[in-house]
Amino acid sequence: MKLTRFAFTALFFVGAMFAQGPFGGERPSDGPQVPEALIAEIDLTEAQIELLRANNESLREQVRPLTQDAAEKRRELRTEMRNDPPNPTVIGQLTVDLEAIQAQIEAFRATFQDSARTVLSQDQVDALGPIEDAVALAQAGRQAVALNLVSGAEDGPRPKAGQRNNRRGGPGNNGPRRGGRQAPNQTPDQN
Repeated sequence: MKLTRFAFTALFFVGAMFAQGPFGGERPSDGPQVPEALIAEIDLTEAQIELLRANNESLREQVRPLTQDAAEKRRELRTEMRNDPPNPTVIGQLTVDLEAIQAQIEAFRATFQDSARTVLSQDQVDALGPIEDAVALAQAGRQAVALNLVSGAEDGPRPKAGQRNNRRGGPGNNGPRRGGRQAPNQTPDQN
């Protein structure tokens, strides 16, 4: 149970990092989020958090031109794929270009990850091992939860696949609809 809780805490942290990460667009926020779970796991100090945030901001600035270039290449690739017939030479070149950009981004990420780890003590770096293991299992963990092989919640079983509450008022898509399109053969009065 403790390993499950730890794994999902790590998964949450990684998700939060990607949401704020160097590869997403700029998003407004209510201020910097405090990585409470990571603070608890590896005893981060406020000074370390500030240094890590500065490191991440520097990484974002370094890769911004690359991510913009990659976005443009993806747009060109989508456009070319819509052509009738698509030009395989252009598609191949754009794919090669995108792979090269991704390799550059990964090289920046590795460099900045190494510099980020210099902020930590050796004990803190060692404590990252189980977190790295949990991240490596992230996809398998999500799939296991989706198949109800493991529970993703601390407070009881998760709903079965397909059974989720949505904004239409009930589980799945069977709840009452609020405005929008109507089911076939239904008048607004039946809704």
